Amino acid sequence: MPNVDPDQGLVYPADPDLADNPSGFATFIGGMVGRLVRRYTNAADRTARDLAPVENQVTALADVDRVDIWDGANYISLHSRALYAQLRLAADQTVSNSIALVNVTGFSFPVVTSGTYQWRCDLFYEATTTEDIQFAFTWPGGSTVRWGGAGMLDVGAGSGVGSLKANTQNTSGTGISYGGAGAGTVLSGSLIGEIVAGGNGTVQMQMAQAAAAVSNTILRMRSRMHVWRAA
Repeated sequence: MPNVDPDQGLVYPADPDLADNPSGFATFIGGMVGRLVRRYTNAADRTARDLAPVENQVTALADVDRVDIWDGANYISLHSRALYAQLRLAADQTVSNSIALVNVTGFSFPVVTSGTYQWRCDLFYEATTTEDIQFAFTWPGGSTVRWGGAGMLDVGAGSGVGSLKANTQNTSGTGISYGGAGAGTVLSGSLIGEIVAGGNGTVQMQMAQAAAAVSNTILRMRSRMHVWRAA
């Protein structure tokens, strides 16, 4: 009877089972191949030879010197599967005439006690120069946090070119206001942060107008949030 590795379930021949060694090794190799980084000349070579990829299968392409991973439907960048969370805003989120912070749909991630997590939000947003925009984050009590903007306009900039705002925040649920450039002008910028979690819970991104006005402040779809665990 063959042996079965208790951790990964790989089947390999038992020592006394000499007659079955060839088939036993064939079974072992079959179990191993899907776990290797498979090497191909290019994408066409991979398509021709890799006929039944399985989820989380890794391949290397020699012509572009790149490693990809199968997500069940497509070969995607290994970077995506290495992230703790990769979040994308699938639809615009709008706030009007309100400075009350609301949760950004889907922009949250779980943390565990003493875990260290870092994040980067790359944002597309639209706001008039009257109400501008503010962002905030909430997190479990007892956590140590620092976050702030990178390449975000300061309030009062008035156009897509102006002074940047570089201050940071470490209080849960307290926002930082950033400048808008008028209806129809979509700006871009990033928010970066780190948390050492004080307990199990969730980090949640929030948004609101910086000053209430009867006009739309919009966080545009295709904004994204990348999270990785550092410790």
